[in-house]
Amino acid sequence: MNILLIVVQVVLAGMFLMAGVMKMMMQDKARAMTPALRGYPRSFISFIGLAEFLGALGITLPVWTGILPILTPLAALGLSIIMLGAIYSHLKLKGYPNAGLALLFIIGLAYIGLPLI
Repeated sequence: MNILLIVVQVVLAGMFLMAGVMKMMMQDKARAMTPALRGYPRSFISFIGLAEFLGALGITLPVWTGILPILTPLAALGLSIIMLGAIYSHLKLKGYPNAGLALLFIIGLAYIGLPLI
């Protein structure tokens, strides 16, 4: 396995794990840190947090364990869709740096998912 691929997987998985747990467990803190979340209902934010948490596991575990590695590009695709929504939310509030960061995440997710298809 490529070392750069492993580094990208670990970094993105860590980011999505932290963001997912924060959205599921500490919604008030997540809303305070991310203005783009303020307009959405609590249940939607919890759903996004769960999807980010499971996606973080999905971009690492299947390939590393060799069990159903086809799930890794599917998880990367699902997280990319979430990031497209994040870009929309940030651009709506003129949060251009955060939208750029979400776009960077999409590029990293494409690097993880595309070679495995």
